Amino acid sequence: MAPSIDAPQVPSEEIYESTLFTPPNEFSSDVNQPQIIAPLNDVKPVFVPGRSFILAFISICIITLAAALDATSLSIALPIITERLKGTAIQAFWSGTSFLVTSAVFQPVIGGLSHAFGRKQLILVIALLFAVGSLVAALATNFTMIWAIWIAWGTTTLGFGLLYLLDPDTSVVAFIFLNVPVSIGTGMAFTSTSLAVQAAGRPQDAGHSVTFYSFIRVFGQSLGVAIGGVVFQNQMRTKLSEYPLLAPLADEYSRDATALVSLIHGMEAGTEKTQLIKAYADSIKMIWVVMATLSATIFTTSIFVKGYSLDQEHKTLQGLNYGDGDKGLEKDQSVANCQ
Repeated sequence: MAPSIDAPQVPSEEIYESTLFTPPNEFSSDVNQPQIIAPLNDVKPVFVPGRSFILAFISICIITLAAALDATSLSIALPIITERLKGTAIQAFWSGTSFLVTSAVFQPVIGGLSHAFGRKQLILVIALLFAVGSLVAALATNFTMIWAIWIAWGTTTLGFGLLYLLDPDTSVVAFIFLNVPVSIGTGMAFTSTSLAVQAAGRPQDAGHSVTFYSFIRVFGQSLGVAIGGVVFQNQMRTKLSEYPLLAPLADEYSRDATALVSLIHGMEAGTEKTQLIKAYADSIKMIWVVMATLSATIFTTSIFVKGYSLDQEHKTLQGLNYGDGDKGLEKDQSVANCQ
């Protein structure tokens, strides 16, 4: 009896699927040794840039090139800009410094905003601001602050008008962006007006000008709180009277806005709470209308303000004391300059 020969053991299909082995080739010299291939997750896809990627990459390159040229060419262009605008070395110094400081301060801010709202949206906004700033700088005829006042109050007026769009259903993203214009406008108005006041007066009176401007600003803020409270209370009483459920409590609810906020938070959801929130939001809108009207009035009157140059010699009685020998000379020169 012929001896039996065992057939070679070929791994089953289940083993192939679980271990990612390839079936042995019938022409292979070792049919018992399975051929191992790489796992599917180790196969790296081939990157093929598409049309959108190429256009986005080119746009980023152009923006980076423009920013680099703007930063590096500033030091070269400043002497020519100063000569054409009839400025001084101090004005040229502060022009370059303000550009660099602003760029440094806004970089982390823009980075955080782009992470929250998206890279594309922030790039479009920054590109627009860059274009507007470049146009304003190109059309400048001197180093005066009158243009800053115009832009400040124009932006403030626009910002208060946009705040009128706020309502109880406004999203957080929309709330943030609607507050951006008025924030920029009021920030520019504070700084530009302070500098303009100094330019309009004598250098030796700069201290009095700045302190009086600060007094007027703080005093105006105090009046603004009172005026805003009166506008809100009257409007709140009017709005509450339009709802039958809230009309009997219109006088009581309109007296204290702070207590009303706590009351709204403690109320259960229902028609009364919805109407109260609506009345509260509509009353605040009237404040924005009043503020926009006042801001538009100031913007209109600022058009007729005379432009003053910041190119002035520094004259003051508060000079440095270099010693007893030079103290009298410096004091005499300061007094002579003030006369």
